[in-house]
Amino acid sequence: MPLYKEIEKIRKDKGITKTHISRSFNKTPAWYSAISKGKRQLKADDLEKMAEILGVAPKDFFK
Repeated sequence: MPLYKEIEKIRKDKGITKTHISRSFNKTPAWYSAISKGKRQLKADDLEKMAEILGVAPKDFFK
């Protein structure tokens, strides 16, 4: 499964909103929307922060 789809699956399973994630990164909801659709890539540092926000380990994105 592509990284962006795995992130979205985890986000939905945990009931975390797109708005919460975008605010945690101090970005707009459009920024996260682009990520959730695979139109924008996350930097390695952002991937670690995303894992922290979602309450998982970064390796969990790569099942």
